[in-house]
Amino acid sequence: MQTMFEFLQINGETMATLLAIILGPIMAVYVTRSLDNKRAERERKYHLLSELMRTRRARLDPAHVSALNLVELEFYGATEIRASFKAYVRHLNSAWPESHEELQRHNNEGDDLFSELLKDVAKSLGYNFDKRDLDRLGYLPTGLGEQHDNQMANSKYLREVFEGRRSIPIFNYIQNDKLFPPPPKKQITDQSLESGEVDADQLQADTDKSD
Repeated sequence: MQTMFEFLQINGETMATLLAIILGPIMAVYVTRSLDNKRAERERKYHLLSELMRTRRARLDPAHVSALNLVELEFYGATEIRASFKAYVRHLNSAWPESHEELQRHNNEGDDLFSELLKDVAKSLGYNFDKRDLDRLGYLPTGLGEQHDNQMANSKYLREVFEGRRSIPIFNYIQNDKLFPPPPKKQITDQSLESGEVDADQLQADTDKSD
């Protein structure tokens, strides 16, 4: 006859087997999903960092603005990054100085705050950059910057024209008298000479000059 101990042992092993059969696939799916979520989270953070790095010298680029606005979401809970982000955005929303010297100082401060933010974001992903290198090694060709400024200026000019706040100036830049035929000469008749409409002496002088 089977003892109580043997019965419990057999049923315990059976229960353990059943739990392993039932919970094993569930745990496997849970672990896989957790790893996938962590991988996707890191990929999003890496994409955000790459966009900030790519556009660090073109901060009016829409991709730069979009990446900057996602910092709070993707790095929620990262105290150091959020502090750097808030300091930089607070600077961006501040009033621009009027004098050239103050404006230059304002821009330098913004560059420093952005480099600090970029350094903190990179550090959270395992990249150790020097803040001065992040600022100094960014590259934007002068021609590309001028092209962007020209596009902005042309867009503003055309908008003012379309809204009726600016007119289009028209000038004659062609300084060539031979481009158009001369005006027709006035027909000279005896009646015009008698009435004084044409000066006979001037007419004779013009005739002699032409000869």
